[in-house]
Amino acid sequence: MLGLPFGSAGDRADRLAEALPIIRSLWTRPRTTFEGKHYHLTDAVAEPKPVQSPHPPIWIGGTGRRRTLRMAAEHAAVWNAPGGTPQQVAELSAVLDQHCADIGRDPSDIRRSVQVRVPADVDGLVDQVRAFVAVGVTEIILIVTADPVAQAERAAALLPRLRAAWPA
Repeated sequence: MLGLPFGSAGDRADRLAEALPIIRSLWTRPRTTFEGKHYHLTDAVAEPKPVQSPHPPIWIGGTGRRRTLRMAAEHAAVWNAPGGTPQQVAELSAVLDQHCADIGRDPSDIRRSVQVRVPADVDGLVDQVRAFVAVGVTEIILIVTADPVAQAERAAALLPRLRAAWPA
């Protein structure tokens, strides 16, 4: 759609790794100059600057143990797991924690989120959310697919029970 090649997972990771410092610079500096493999900026201006200080939170989603989770350790306010079981998310979260240790960042500075598809039987959703909270997930992103309005209405009716899944 934008005339950019989709590329392999490695290509996309390369682009993201190069883009993250550019984005941060555009948000925080008057002008940005950057010369890289994928992006070239000369005295680029991005105005108005974000109201968040020092910049909006960066969310990085993915499960790549070596590159994506390392980029999350270096740049993210939130790491988002695109699904998986609570055990898989816990395992990936431990990899993220190790990357944080490697660069001297406190892993508790990074919120953990996971995408959960709203099942047909939404009652099981509360138990699923509790299991994710038990492994350190701080935010749930509910994904609606087939019949999204009905799914969203059923999930919305569960919101008080879903909120109760988090410790006080």
